[in-house]
Amino acid sequence: MKKTECLYQTQAEPQKKQKSKQLKKMYMKKMLSQIGDLSVKAFLLLVMCWITFALSFQLYFLTGMALGQEEKLRVVENELTVRIDGRYTHDPRNWGYEGPEK
Repeated sequence: MKKTECLYQTQAEPQKKQKSKQLKKMYMKKMLSQIGDLSVKAFLLLVMCWITFALSFQLYFLTGMALGQEEKLRVVENELTVRIDGRYTHDPRNWGYEGPEK
């Protein structure tokens, strides 16, 4: 009787290991799928926030033009142009400004 128990145990152990490996693979696939879904949702949220910001910025400028505040809008536009445009790299306010070499 001991021989059959021993034989049964040796046959059952590889099946347990194989089942454990299958469960790990299933868990990993599920986890990677959830991470992929989460990253897509985060990207879509970022895009929607950017679109909302851009539309609100446009609405701000349209409202300023309708109310006759062209001078204020021109100041904002010039400041943004100096900060972002690559042609103003000599200005310390520009993002691409490289200070004087020492």
